[in-house]
Amino acid sequence: MTKKRVTFWAVVAQSITLIAFAALAKVTYSEIPPKPSTYFVGFTNYLDSAGYISDSSRARKVSPRDLSNSRIIIIDSKPFFVISPINHDVLLSKESLKGNYIFDTMVVDYDIFRKPTSILAYYYRQNIKSTTIEDGVIEEWNFASESEAKKAMSQLNKVHDLVYFNTRSFLFQTKNYLYIFHTRASAFDITLRKFYKTFKQNIK
Repeated sequence: MTKKRVTFWAVVAQSITLIAFAALAKVTYSEIPPKPSTYFVGFTNYLDSAGYISDSSRARKVSPRDLSNSRIIIIDSKPFFVISPINHDVLLSKESLKGNYIFDTMVVDYDIFRKPTSILAYYYRQNIKSTTIEDGVIEEWNFASESEAKKAMSQLNKVHDLVYFNTRSFLFQTKNYLYIFHTRASAFDITLRKFYKTFKQNIK
């Protein structure tokens, strides 16, 4: 009997249908919540198929960022954390990295990091029982224009190795979106790089 192979785009196609229904749901928030892109949601389902599940409860414990008061948007049964730009690692690094010789010699336009219309973060982890569990974070920054997203990418390229100095990070910009892939420990770099490459190769 031939085992049916689940392809990346088959998983994404299922997500597109589910998002269409989610868009019809009644909004109960005081304001319209941000939504992750269809591709972003589809990729989280791909992570599921690769053995990596959402990590909202554990993320609150191990994330250096305070997520206790973050709003969570549920799409396709996946939790996406809404991150405020002013509380993001990138803007916070402007103060925390002062005194670092390399950082102090850089000219970075931090104003662009205050301009995204939304930042959504998806935390994932390996679906196994072990003392060492690989994890990671994917962030989707949505800007008002492609030019703003490109500028944010160029500015973040200058400092992201310092912001994520012990965790590794990969950046990708397309249209008005900027994506940041990072993890809790540099030991998980191989898996993080693999997911980053898959994401870039399949996005349209």
